[in-house]
Formats: sequence, structure tokens, C-alpha cells
Amino acid sequence: MTLHTTAAPAARPPFLRRGPFRALLVLALAAVAALVVTFGGISVGVGMVRAARGEGPLPVDPFAREALLMWISVLVLPVHGIVLGLLGVLLARVTGEGRVMRGLGPLRIRRPLAVVALAGLAFAVAVMTEPVASGAFGLLGDFALGAALDGGWHWRGAELLLLLSLIVIVPLAEELFFRGWIWDELRRWWRPPAVMVATGLAALLAHGLGDPRGLLLLLPAVAALTLARQIGGGIGASLLCHVLYNLGGCGLVLLQ
Repeated sequence: MTLHTTAAPAARPPFLRRGPFRALLVLALAAVAALVVTFGGISVGVGMVRAARGEGPLPVDPFAREALLMWISVLVLPVHGIVLGLLGVLLARVTGEGRVMRGLGPLRIRRPLAVVALAGLAFAVAVMTEPVASGAFGLLGDFALGAALDGGWHWRGAELLLLLSLIVIVPLAEELFFRGWIWDELRRWWRPPAVMVATGLAALLAHGLGDPRGLLLLLPAVAALTLARQIGGGIGASLLCHVLYNLGGCGLVLLQ
């Protein structure tokens, strides 16, 4: 008697692994979700704290209102970075079939000197176009000036939190999200030039959701980070480039 066995049907891959455009769609939806969670979470948190203290949504006193809005603007950067980074890790776990590091791609830095040179070149272009006067770097400059003039703990605390966000939280989160899991997933379908264009545009447009006027100013930095990821051979290269670029921006603002 002959026994006939049939192989179990292969499991259907997750939605984001069924083609490059589906992966990009997931990237876009996750980027929007990160913004919604960030602003929604901060708004709800502030509202709950003020309600517990028997206060209204916003202070009546204009100075107290300005201080509250100041802290909300400071909290957006680290909270959004943390949410974005967690989403990057979660999506890397899916693309890596349960292994986050596999989904994120290699951490190596193949050409460190070239990566450092890219960061320097992008920073030089940034100085010439003066993007450090706007966005998060401009906000850091405002708080650094306030700390110098007033010396209060709230100014100094905001300045330190922004520095931590710009140098550590934001570079790590954005590399995990924009040049980690999505890069290796798109490489399954496309050649490097197409992957570089797609991930670069995604990062540029995501930043434009918060500041559409700054898209052209961000272009040199996004191009440098994308090139660093390709030339350096892994996410560690683009992370190094990102940290160096932001360090330069923070240093320039604080020295002015």
C-alpha cells in the first residue's frame, strides 16, 4: 500500500511583504500614525494633568499659556522620535520574520571616512542655506537664548531635552524607520538606485508634513543620509552620518 502525503500550503506573507508598493504604503500609514499618536498623546496627557488639578484646557494667564505651549513644542520631538523608533522596530520584526536585527539590515560601516565626509558636506550646504535657523534647531536656539538670559530651570531643562532628542533619539528613530526595515524590504524587489530614491522621498515628504516650507532645506541632509546608507553598507553608516550632522547643527546654534 502506498501512502500519499501532501505538503502543507505555504503561509501567506504579511501584507507589507507582498510587493514594494505595499511596503511603501505601510511606511506612509505608519508615519501618519506616529504623528497622530504623538500629538494626540501629548494633548490627552496635558489635558488629564490639568483636569486632575481642576484647571481648564489652557491657562488664562498669557505667560502661563505661553509656558505650557513651549513645553508642548519641546515634548513633540522626543515623543515623536520614540513612537517612530518603536514602529521601526515593530516593522523590522515583521520583515525579519521575528528577528528585529535581521529586518533592520547590517549595522556595519563599510567606508567610515566617506560617511564622515558626507555628513560634513551636507552640513556645509546646510550652513550656506541656513536651515539651522528653522525647525528644531531654531527651537533649540530660542531655548538656549532663554537659558542664557533667564537661567531658569525650565529653559535649561528644555534645552537639554532638545539636545538629547536631536543627537540621540531622532537620529536613531529615523534611521530605524526610514533606512532600516524599509530599505532591506525594498531591496528584495528593486535595485539600489530605486531604493535610494524611494526611501529618500519618503523621508523628505514625512518631514514636510510638519514643515512643508523646509523641504528644499532638508534635501541635502536627506541625500547625504541616503548615500551614507548605500555607501556605508548598513544602517550604522546612516546613523553615524545623522548624528554627526545633527551635532554640527546643535553646535552651530549654541555657539551663535
